[in-house]
Amino acid sequence: MFQLIAADLDGTLLTPDHRLGSYTASTLQRLNQKGYQLILASGRHASEVSNLRNGLEIPAFMITANGARTYTPTNNLLFQKDLPEDIVQAMISTLIDKPGITVHLYKDSGWYFNQYDERLLSYHQNTALPRFFCNSKALPTTFVAKLFFTCQDIHRLAAYGEALRSRFSGKVDITCSLPWSMEITAAGVSKGNAMQHIARHLNLSPKQCIAFGDGLNDADMLTTAGKGLIMANADERLKQRLPEMEIIGSDAKQAVATYLENTFLPNDPGISAVMR
Repeated sequence: MFQLIAADLDGTLLTPDHRLGSYTASTLQRLNQKGYQLILASGRHASEVSNLRNGLEIPAFMITANGARTYTPTNNLLFQKDLPEDIVQAMISTLIDKPGITVHLYKDSGWYFNQYDERLLSYHQNTALPRFFCNSKALPTTFVAKLFFTCQDIHRLAAYGEALRSRFSGKVDITCSLPWSMEITAAGVSKGNAMQHIARHLNLSPKQCIAFGDGLNDADMLTTAGKGLIMANADERLKQRLPEMEIIGSDAKQAVATYLENTFLPNDPGISAVMR
């Protein structure tokens, strides 16, 4: 039944140090040899996901920036949608002076921000993603794939998010990949919608996809797929939103690979057992 495998990266497919475990890599390569199609689905910038895919040496589809950019295995752009410039300007103006807020945005050219956020930088320490520190008034506002705000006070950030949802209802999609990161894309942009674009491209149904995730930005992908699975280490808000969804093990235990091997490769004489 399932022909597509979609997996979030941080907190799901990657280990807690944001690396791809050897057991996971081996399992994905074996699944590729069996004809399963992999979708790497992330809030990360396309260049980072592409580097991971190149290391895997698997012809995977890529959902990047929470669906604002979706690519085929040959790196052709399948879907693209930017935030309107006036909305980017309005949102930055609304939150730029709020206590504890750092502004970030993704353009095709790289990652732009107005302050260094050490906690977020730790997620990108092993990548070559171009980074641009900008004065708050010099942040670019055109051709923005994803705008995001970080704040260590998660309750304050949640309140800001509710205010933005009310003001920009129907014009943007607002979600979180981490409790302290609020992420904004254009209306209609999400991992779930991106997965539907990929399924149509392959003349398949999204119900032929099995999906794995750990954050609120994975919710619609998990419910759009034929089967969604939540990580044990997932955001508690995701577990509360989807209480009937099956929970598997943690990213630290490479639980996605374990589930995939047990489900799709039960009799395959792979070498994965010694790699866990």
